[in-house]
Amino acid sequence: MFRPEKMSLLQCVVMDSDMMTACNFLVRRKVMHLIDRSLFHPIGKEALPGELSGAQASLEKAQGSLKKVADWLGSDEIAFKPFEGDIAPLEAEKEITEGVEKLLNDIEELEKKRSDLAERENDLKRVSDALQSLEIAGVSADDLRKLKYFECVTGVMPARFVPDLLKALQNIGACSEIRRLGVREVSVIVLALKEYQDTMRSILKSVFFSEVEIPEKYSVETEEAMDEIELELWSIREEEALLKGEELKLRKFARKAYARWRVMLEANLRVLSAMRLFGKTASTTYISGWVPKKQAEKVAADLMSLLDGRLIYDISCPEDQSGEARNVVASGASQVPTKFDHPDFLKPFEPLVTTYGYPEYNGIDPTLFVAITFLVLFGMMFGDVGQGLIFVLLGLFMGFNKKLKLLKDTGRLFLCVGVSAIIFGFMYGSVFGNEELIPALWLHPAEDSIKLIGSAIFTGTLILTLGILLNVWQAIIRKNWREALFGQWGLMSSIFYWTAIGLFYFLVVRKGELSVKWAVLMLIVPIAAVLVGDIVWGLVAKRKAIKEALEAAKNEESEEEEGLGEQLFKPVEIILSLMTNTISFMRVGAFGMNHAVMMSVVYILAGVGGGWSGANANGASRISYILSVIVGNLFVMLLEGLIVFIQCLRLEYYEFFSKFFGGSGVKYDPLRVDDV
Repeated sequence: MFRPEKMSLLQCVVMDSDMMTACNFLVRRKVMHLIDRSLFHPIGKEALPGELSGAQASLEKAQGSLKKVADWLGSDEIAFKPFEGDIAPLEAEKEITEGVEKLLNDIEELEKKRSDLAERENDLKRVSDALQSLEIAGVSADDLRKLKYFECVTGVMPARFVPDLLKALQNIGACSEIRRLGVREVSVIVLALKEYQDTMRSILKSVFFSEVEIPEKYSVETEEAMDEIELELWSIREEEALLKGEELKLRKFARKAYARWRVMLEANLRVLSAMRLFGKTASTTYISGWVPKKQAEKVAADLMSLLDGRLIYDISCPEDQSGEARNVVASGASQVPTKFDHPDFLKPFEPLVTTYGYPEYNGIDPTLFVAITFLVLFGMMFGDVGQGLIFVLLGLFMGFNKKLKLLKDTGRLFLCVGVSAIIFGFMYGSVFGNEELIPALWLHPAEDSIKLIGSAIFTGTLILTLGILLNVWQAIIRKNWREALFGQWGLMSSIFYWTAIGLFYFLVVRKGELSVKWAVLMLIVPIAAVLVGDIVWGLVAKRKAIKEALEAAKNEESEEEEGLGEQLFKPVEIILSLMTNTISFMRVGAFGMNHAVMMSVVYILAGVGGGWSGANANGASRISYILSVIVGNLFVMLLEGLIVFIQCLRLEYYEFFSKFFGGSGVKYDPLRVDDV
């Protein structure tokens, strides 16, 4: 819990014929963090076999085709299930490419039918509009065909160009019949002498006129033609209804198929990409990766059993004095990944750490310390029983609702900070900002501001000291004695810090008496020890005292020489950093007071106009009071809750983590496909 889980390097040699079996075994176990074998032990080529490489290319190409299916489905709800079964790239490539091609053909055919029906329906409506215009004009389509000296044209055009059309037609003496079809379109009949037909058509073209030709079969009485068109429209609507049924069936199939194919495709592509990390000879495949130490032997034994003994394997640990794992790490070919080993109650706090970075494998896992300090800081800044209870209820809803699995850790974090807010709410005597309902077990933030700020600074000194001690512990683990004793955040720095705090408390708070000479001497000794010890260690004692440690940790922690100027400035940097870091924790007390003041403002505003029990109180003022208190509490919870959360993160990252946590570790990412 205080350090990442121990890892072992598992190296396997399998026959090419067993490669996919071994891959599927590792996928199901979800334990091996694969590494590129060619970086530390080049063997043959790393390229995939030809048939697998071809399958990968086809699957990557199929991603584009699947995207077309997804676009066609649009906002349809698709139920994805975790990938089940074995990884089989060749079979997956065949099923997906053939299945998607057929599905896209069916979609294309369906859309073509829909387009044809829409076009037929539109044409019939255009003809119907033209016939209605002729009926209003008192003529039929047959009458127009019998005209010998006149040219008649029917069609539609944008309504906004009608004035331009009428003006242009006056110049050729043409007649027109115009009927509005809607807001933007009109039906038009234009009659002009044959000798002006070209001019007429040119005019019509200039106003975006679209001609509607009336088929000869409608050259009957207009009413009879309209009835025939209506029958055809009904026929088209029946075809559209049947087509809609076909579409629903196709969509149902497409949703299921798309969900299966996409998960299958991504799972196979992930494994194929991982296989490029394998080593390769003429007939064997080398698979190398980091496995949790407590599982390594079991994994190797089970794989050996699965392959009927056709397996050669080696297990080594980076902590061993010899072995492949140590050589791999020492050469820089691979960094040991960091795998957390936390109980459930700490898992909500993992994102607070990983947002900054992952701890190094040979470093300290700060999650437990972050959980404790974060909750203390949050509660001090946001102590309220009622508002904390709201966070608890919200956390319970998000953290234990099976439909909100993605918000599980977020909900549990809300639950934890809510409990912290409740505890400090009792200490502050605050319930929804009201400090009169329950007695304060400790203090009222707005009234005891000096005490609150002093407590915040004291809490900050404990957190800073914890950070320094964790750095000392981490340096000892790495056998970096120079850093543990004389580093910027080493043991001497801690002694100086608490000496300064002790002198401040004795001389300023307790009004004690101590000569300036002794006070200065007590401060100078530890800070001088940092400077002198660092220089002496670097110039004289380093070769003898840490020769072995450098051999073992030469790649884990660099022992580069510092310049003399940097060494001389180190004490100044330590003093300034400790001062600013300590003062920074004053914000904890300030935000605690700010919360109390903001809630008092909420109640002052709620009491305007009579309030709940004022002299002018009435039914309306009481309703207004309740609404104002509710809205005010929600506003404070949203605004200050977010600000306090950010401030807690800032104090963790810049004041606490800066003492010992580099965040340069590598996330443990085992081969798996159940999360695609």
